[in-house]
Amino acid sequence: MSTINYVIGDATLPSYEPGGNLIIAHICNNRGGWGAGFTTALSARWIQPEVSYRNWYRCWARGMGYPFELGMLQIVPVHTQVRVANMIAQDGYASPEHPVAINYSSLGKCLAKLRRSSQIWDYAIVHMPRIGCGLAGGSWGHVSAWINESLVNHDVTVYVYDLPKK
Repeated sequence: MSTINYVIGDATLPSYEPGGNLIIAHICNNRGGWGAGFTTALSARWIQPEVSYRNWYRCWARGMGYPFELGMLQIVPVHTQVRVANMIAQDGYASPEHPVAINYSSLGKCLAKLRRSSQIWDYAIVHMPRIGCGLAGGSWGHVSAWINESLVNHDVTVYVYDLPKK
């Protein structure tokens, strides 16, 4: 049985084989905000995921385009072999009154869509930080269970990155 592969490194700099495809997955909020946590690192590497996310939100706010809501997924090409998955699974922002902003059922919907995207794209390998466990306040035990159920148990290879200790 497969498991999540844990790596020390930067999820925006995944290694990949020539000819292989990969998807970098992360969680976004449903309010159109971008610019904290992992999104900062993504934008420093590629601008396309941020531009696509913001355009998606603006179009939705004007009543156009596809729904910008919890459980939705946006796949953004950033290189011939690399895509970024903007997964809307964070309900607003965490605060002292609302410390957990991740929505686990929406995460499950996003991961199911991510699985289909990976399979369609020649079983692209999925790379991610510990999604939902930073600013969204989630529990890695819950998140990793969803990843195993939705991706790993369906033969999608997953690498989870932890930054090196300073």
